[in-house]
Amino acid sequence: LPYWLLVALLLGVLIVWRTLTNESYAVIFSAVSRGLGVTIYVTLVAYAGALVVGLFIGIARVSKNRILYEAATFYVEIIRGAPMLVLLLYIAFVGAPALVYAVNWLGEQLSFLGPAARPLLEFRVRDFDFTTRAILALIIGYSAFLSEIFRA
Repeated sequence: LPYWLLVALLLGVLIVWRTLTNESYAVIFSAVSRGLGVTIYVTLVAYAGALVVGLFIGIARVSKNRILYEAATFYVEIIRGAPMLVLLLYIAFVGAPALVYAVNWLGEQLSFLGPAARPLLEFRVRDFDFTTRAILALIIGYSAFLSEIFRA
């Protein structure tokens, strides 16, 4: 066995032993394991969504329709040029509240429907979960990159 692998295995055994024997590490490991579950969930859902959106944008990028082509190119160039952290923050704290206000506006326009429009009017910013905001931001960000893969 290579020495680096022996060192890695030894460090792994040491970490497991410290986690099992030290109560502080056990509490930390419990919190990290819950976070790991959320991370895996967000990753799988966002990647699946980005694949679908990226496929449609990639198809639009090779379209003969000039409007579709230009709109898709604009989207890809703008989104790919923005850092992912900026997209995450902007969508979470600006885009999501704007979307909620748009849903409320739509509810006002459809108020003649009575109780059917009530959920649109009662939707609040705090009802928009941060996990959903992160998934939305990751879909928007990575769909631009994946569209270039599909286009190629």
